[in-house]
Amino acid sequence: MLAVVGLVGTLGFATAWASARGDARTGSTATAQTGDAKEIRDAASKFSVALTNFDGATIDRDFDRIMALSTGGFQDQADQFFSSKTRKALKEAQASSRGEVRGDFVQAVSGDRATAFVVVDQTIANNQSPQPKADTLRMELTLAASGGAWKVSRVNVLQAPADGSTLGSTGSSASDGTSKTGN
Repeated sequence: MLAVVGLVGTLGFATAWASARGDARTGSTATAQTGDAKEIRDAASKFSVALTNFDGATIDRDFDRIMALSTGGFQDQADQFFSSKTRKALKEAQASSRGEVRGDFVQAVSGDRATAFVVVDQTIANNQSPQPKADTLRMELTLAASGGAWKVSRVNVLQAPADGSTLGSTGSSASDGTSKTGN
């Protein structure tokens, strides 16, 4: 979970997806139904933007936005992870992250579950780092239809930013390349 949000990770690119990396927004697989694919891509992109765009000064509001776009196991873990202690540390470090979705791809849709792959260009900063650091975050998201909308229930970070710490010396982040959160 630490790699996911910058401190938080923010949060080996699979060779099966390497060929889909071009213009991922226009791609869909035979398993993805056309109408659902656009809704799933939109939900995955919106969640990824929320996950990678935060500021220590607005972390409570930013966290609420992530929670509104998630469900199930990921939501439970995020709720535990973003304790008042973590939020306080982000505020004190003046941590910030800016992410922009470079591409998204629906891998599969099966009933009320779907899997999407998202590539995010992310820039993170804090009061311990004079220069913002830019990197790429690659994630596989599991989405579930919930209340008439697609929401993220699991985040699998396939490639976290190389130095994803937004807390500087006050915190740490996993950077081993893989991190699974949710169900």
